[in-house]
Amino acid sequence: MPRAVRLPAARQFAARLAEAAAGGGIDRQRADDARQAAREAEAAAAVAQADAQVAARKLAQSQAALSRLVLNAPVDGSVVRLAVQAGARVEAQSGRTLMVLMPQRPLQVRAELNESFAAAIRPGMAAEVSVDSTAGAAAAPRTARVVRLAAVTGTTRLDDDGSAPRAGQRVVDCFLVFEPAPAAGAPAAAAWRVGQNVRVNFHE
Repeated sequence: MPRAVRLPAARQFAARLAEAAAGGGIDRQRADDARQAAREAEAAAAVAQADAQVAARKLAQSQAALSRLVLNAPVDGSVVRLAVQAGARVEAQSGRTLMVLMPQRPLQVRAELNESFAAAIRPGMAAEVSVDSTAGAAAAPRTARVVRLAAVTGTTRLDDDGSAPRAGQRVVDCFLVFEPAPAAGAPAAAAWRVGQNVRVNFHE
């Protein structure tokens, strides 16, 4: 039984014996022994309480130290690339990328529109998206819808080697979402991957 629980009983017992001793019902020494036992219980309870407070402070310090070593993702997702090993020491101010996280969200398509055709595309327009035959994976075309167009033009990012004829071509980024969005892990979405090349055909 914890000392804090036994303490009230010890005090009550000592008070009863003191009252009995005062009335001559028992020997005074017995009452003194009970009073001493109650004092010792009080001292032991105080020590235990102090130890508990010290342990609570150490626990809070340990939890604070642990929180500084934990990485919390801003959204649910999957780690697609890890740049550190378990147990490695990394300074928070280093700016080093530790991991790449793919958010658990529906796939989105970024299509490059030649700037001369950008005016013909508008948000809400339907489109058909198919996997580029050079990507290797076969998948049935899927319907999509334009959600937004970039406000600025830029150079194409599809040909990183700078080969003609696309090198230097000015394009407008167009973003689409599949419609309807497939359930996570559904077989129909298995052939679609983040980063693969696709072809987009727009429809009125």
